[in-house]
Amino acid sequence: MLLAPLAYLAFQSLWRGGRLSLDAYAQAFEPRVWPLLLRTALLAAAATLFALSLGGAAGAVFERRKFPLKGFLRVASLGPLVLPPFFHVAVWEHLARPGGPLLALFPVAAEAGKPFPIRNELFVIVILGVSFSPVFFFLVSE
Repeated sequence: MLLAPLAYLAFQSLWRGGRLSLDAYAQAFEPRVWPLLLRTALLAAAATLFALSLGGAAGAVFERRKFPLKGFLRVASLGPLVLPPFFHVAVWEHLARPGGPLLALFPVAAEAGKPFPIRNELFVIVILGVSFSPVFFFLVSE
């Protein structure tokens, strides 16, 4: 049942205009696509490094120190991983609203009456890094 949607997508990508065709795949290798692919790869690499830094450091500290409720904290650390990144974006949007906490912490980062500037590559890296940091947390901790 899991493979049915993938099989349908593969069939639709190969069947064009009533005949077998590789045109959809040829479009993926047009010169205009390469800068987009490079940008995506760089964002993914940066988010992975951020997740590795955050999750790895948290896992190392978690293993070397004693904490009350250590078992609960371990389960709670799964939170960012089980929530889709959409929820992370919604929370950041709320924090960045005009008059929100981010502007209170960093008042010079935005113009008066405007939201904190989070719609950029840096915050994409932060949001994805936080979302996937539990993967590295659990690789480092026991």
